Amino acid sequence: MKPKSKQSERKLTLQNYSAFSAAFLTMAASGSAQIVYTDVDPDLQVYIDDIGLDMDGNGTNDFKLVFLSESFASFAPNELKLRINPLGDNQVAYSIQNVPVTYSGTPWYTYNAGATQIMFTNIPLLNEGAVIDEAFNFQSDLAVLYEKLFFYIYSSSNIEPIAGGLWNGTTNHFAAVHFYTDGAYHYGWLRLNVSVEEGITLLDYAYELTPETPITTAIKNYSTSWFSVADAGISETAADLNFNFSAAGDEVDIDEYRVVCVKSDITDFNVDDANSLSSDRYISIIPDGSADYAGNFISGGLDSDGDAIVAGQEYQLYVLNVMSAASNYLNILSQASMPVILVDTVAAAIDLSIADVFNNGDATDIRVNFSAPAIEQGIMEYRVIIAQKDDADIFTIDNALALDATRYTTVLPGLEAYELFLSETILDVAGNVIVPDKYKVFILSIPDGTSVVNAQMTEASNIVSLEQATSQVAGIVLEDISDIGNGEDIKISFPIPAFEQTITSYRVFLVDFATAFSFNLDAALATTNYFEVTPAGTDIILNGDATTRDSQGNLITWGVPYYAYVLSMASDYGIGDTLSVPSNQIILNFPVEIANNNLNTPVIFSAIDGIHVALNNNDSGIFELYNTAGQLITTTKLQTSTTIIPTTQPTGIYITRIFTSGKWYYSKIQL
Repeated sequence: MKPKSKQSERKLTLQNYSAFSAAFLTMAASGSAQIVYTDVDPDLQVYIDDIGLDMDGNGTNDFKLVFLSESFASFAPNELKLRINPLGDNQVAYSIQNVPVTYSGTPWYTYNAGATQIMFTNIPLLNEGAVIDEAFNFQSDLAVLYEKLFFYIYSSSNIEPIAGGLWNGTTNHFAAVHFYTDGAYHYGWLRLNVSVEEGITLLDYAYELTPETPITTAIKNYSTSWFSVADAGISETAADLNFNFSAAGDEVDIDEYRVVCVKSDITDFNVDDANSLSSDRYISIIPDGSADYAGNFISGGLDSDGDAIVAGQEYQLYVLNVMSAASNYLNILSQASMPVILVDTVAAAIDLSIADVFNNGDATDIRVNFSAPAIEQGIMEYRVIIAQKDDADIFTIDNALALDATRYTTVLPGLEAYELFLSETILDVAGNVIVPDKYKVFILSIPDGTSVVNAQMTEASNIVSLEQATSQVAGIVLEDISDIGNGEDIKISFPIPAFEQTITSYRVFLVDFATAFSFNLDAALATTNYFEVTPAGTDIILNGDATTRDSQGNLITWGVPYYAYVLSMASDYGIGDTLSVPSNQIILNFPVEIANNNLNTPVIFSAIDGIHVALNNNDSGIFELYNTAGQLITTTKLQTSTTIIPTTQPTGIYITRIFTSGKWYYSKIQL
């Protein structure tokens, strides 16, 4: 037992903490042994605090360990008080210590109106081997371990510290107590380390069971500690229950260790209970000088209640030190071990959650968090398994156990909480790489095969949607497939890009030469003139018609250079809309003549006075004249007879377009 570091935040109340029952060793009468000894494990530290001590475990505190640091506006910085306060009828041995006070002149104010000494009720500092009996001065007053006070002692109002007590900076010394229980006084001791830096550390304590019988102070180490308690087999019987504990330091005084298995919900198991057990309810170990002892219960072994030790019940183990009569110490019961359950199926991980934390569109986007189950025993490894949502909905533990190592990530046990990111190369349960899609994760607990044989799997995690930049279309081909001279000539084709699931729709634009090189994402999003295509997993082929317009809203016509662009509109898995680079350029050819029949074909020729147009069957119509750049020169309504259209255009080739009898007719003309 060693002093602990300062823990100023620690404050224990032991009114309902029967004799430190969860942390200390206790004992009961056995044969002629008379000393009731408690090893405080872990050592109890009192720092800027006060903590009660119940020596006999009857629920009432008998003493209080006190560390006070008090400051006052009229006094200098603080007063330190390290004391043992007796409670009720209990007493502490102490002597009177007088500390002289010197001053000169008539004091402005001094302690006790001019006293020349200060009296401290000081606890004697006892070494090992001291006999505690009636020779000590036992009183119910406050008893000082160390105390430093400040007083005004000069007329100049200066202050002087005055200290009493012998304990500051000491280790492994004893305070004598006169302990009152069951109507009588018993001599006892407390072993302490004391310093103003570390506080008061209680290491152990003892008292004589026989009233008014002297007791000798002694530094003992009868404490055992648990290295492990585990399910170390697959029989699901007591034979699986394995233990390992350290030997007591003073093993020469111990005749036998008894290892007892107790149901964890029994919280008041004590040394009297342990002493009363028949031999079929514990494992007996004879000390042989070993540093530690390990073993197993036997098949059919019983717990402290006489019930068979079975799978599924949580237990804790205790070690009873059966003390030799010569030691004069009562039997000692260890603190409880860590809990253990005999199981055939490992526990499932808990608190599973996943999140999309990056935008790579692959497994590295996924952060997985989970916690270990309350009992992690028997788990050889965890397997983190990812499944596309639809697959996850029908995924079973049998499916999980059948997966090869490329389809899960291994995590070794040993932590309370786990956080990991998956490898880019990990595959989902179907053997596919992780892509932008909806996924769930499972955690499979794999048994070690020696203590547990059955695996366990979590429920599916929450859904995560992986995202990445929306795929950009490439490889656009724009073609002139006819000689009509309008949108019917247009054919647009392009292959689907990778990760088409990032695209909710395609918008296909025809952009004229004048606009093409300033056409950008904002312009694409602003116009309403486009083809809308829903992804279907196949390459895209589009054909225009006579109503097809360019991005500016103009009808497609011959003689104008055009380009095609494709805008990928982001889906739930895409980040941002993306615009392709332009396609190749095309200029639609001059349209060939469209004739219904020879009777209705208009007659057109050029003369000195203008262009002569004659319609058949008394039809009316519209005449349009274009230059070879596709620009409209003039438009005229046609009558049922021959119409002469004057013109002053320069000589050259022009294109005429006439609408009559529900048809358009094209032809070249030389002016």
